[in-house]
Amino acid sequence: MAARLAAQLGTATNNPGSQAIVPTRYRLGETTLSLFSTLSQFSTAEDIALADWQIEHLFPADEATREVLVGLGGG
Repeated sequence: MAARLAAQLGTATNNPGSQAIVPTRYRLGETTLSLFSTLSQFSTAEDIALADWQIEHLFPADEATREVLVGLGGG
């Protein structure tokens, strides 16, 4: 899934600081979970309470990881 998304987005720059998607791997026992994440930030110039509020969204990067996560979620 991450590879398809990257292919659709293309590579606009080689600057690692400008990447919108962050690949992540976690080990759960003998299983490796491959995920990618992106951040959402909610802020406006008028609302200082939301200035540092961020939510990280994690998505499965492959089918094997998706199946493990669905199984952990009871679905």
